[in-house]
Amino acid sequence: MASNILNKRAILLTGTIVPNSIFTNYNNPQTRLADYIKAIKFYRSRFPNDDIYFIENSEFDLNGDEAFQDLRRENYFEVIRFPKSDKFNEGKGYQEFEMVDKAVDILKEKYSSFIKITGRYIVENISRITRGKCKGLIVDLNKRQQYAQTYLLWFTTDFYLENIKGEYKNVNDEQGRHIEHVVYQKIKNKNLFSSCSLFKRTPLTSGTTGSYGISLKRNKLRVMTRNVERFFYNILGIPAFFY
Repeated sequence: MASNILNKRAILLTGTIVPNSIFTNYNNPQTRLADYIKAIKFYRSRFPNDDIYFIENSEFDLNGDEAFQDLRRENYFEVIRFPKSDKFNEGKGYQEFEMVDKAVDILKEKYSSFIKITGRYIVENISRITRGKCKGLIVDLNKRQQYAQTYLLWFTTDFYLENIKGEYKNVNDEQGRHIEHVVYQKIKNKNLFSSCSLFKRTPLTSGTTGSYGISLKRNKLRVMTRNVERFFYNILGIPAFFY
């Protein structure tokens, strides 16, 4: 069991260089690859003591890409490739967590926890918000919207295998069942809130959304307000925002 593993974690950076899903506007493979290269360099510098895995599921020829091979020579990280998904209409969240399931299965004997980051996104304060220990699932939840911010998760291996594994099969973007809502509903239905907590600070994220091609930059005033809320929510053990 993962609970018997020494306190060791891995970073999972998810990627799809050639998009293969409904509702994807940010779809130029070379632009996306450049984003992944930038992100891998960033996270390698922020997690010097953690193993990093880039998990990817398109048919892009990474072995033939000079920039990516230079990156592998200069920055230590592992690459795990998966076949192109045949679930186009189910969408990005389905395909991403299909990969995460397989990666956790492959690596579950080596790590007690994982930080999962959607691989093109830069979380500028990632070092600060991932200090300490994870006792189940650290994720930003929103009760009113019934929503989990799945682009950034920190979970123990046991929690994932017992509660999240396989949930991607309930996702279908075409029918409006997104991974963010599916994960929240699983937490709600199994009353897992006591095993969940919010990140202690608001993730300062930069990058471009795959669905709409818009910037992820946050409003500074809203970030400050949220951080005050986080402080009190975490003291009181409240695991989700109310709005």
